Amino acid sequence: MKCNIVTYTDTESSFRLFGIDSYVNEALNAFLADKEYGADLQQVCVGALCLAPGRAASYPVKRPRFLRGKRTSKGLISPYTGENILTYDIELPYEEVCQASPNQVLRLLLAELISSFQLIARGQKKYPNFRTQQFIDELSFFLLHDVVTDFQPDALV
Repeated sequence: MKCNIVTYTDTESSFRLFGIDSYVNEALNAFLADKEYGADLQQVCVGALCLAPGRAASYPVKRPRFLRGKRTSKGLISPYTGENILTYDIELPYEEVCQASPNQVLRLLLAELISSFQLIARGQKKYPNFRTQQFIDELSFFLLHDVVTDFQPDALV
């Protein structure tokens, strides 16, 4: 199982989210590396939008989309192949992120991510052999306890 967060930011919010998205991605993928919740859903990709109000209209929040089967992309940096992927976007509160400390930014990101898990549960019919509730429970607990506790803003690069 894989879970990725991709951030879409402007200059100000990028400065605040710098390194936090990578930290969360590494923690998520380390946690999920040996987990198996069913073959119907193998990857969740979340776009985290944090754009100034004037720019937000250019990047609308995408609703959940389930891509069944194997998908290949040339990618911007390197080729990528995935299978049975759920993609969707979340929107981070721009003003709060721009005024927050790294710890607060992490908590805002995780709160939005955890609340977005209801979107995964709503699509359960599309991936019936995926243990959605177990995935949500385990990942929520991990994010709220281990990721927040282990976070060291000074170590961000």
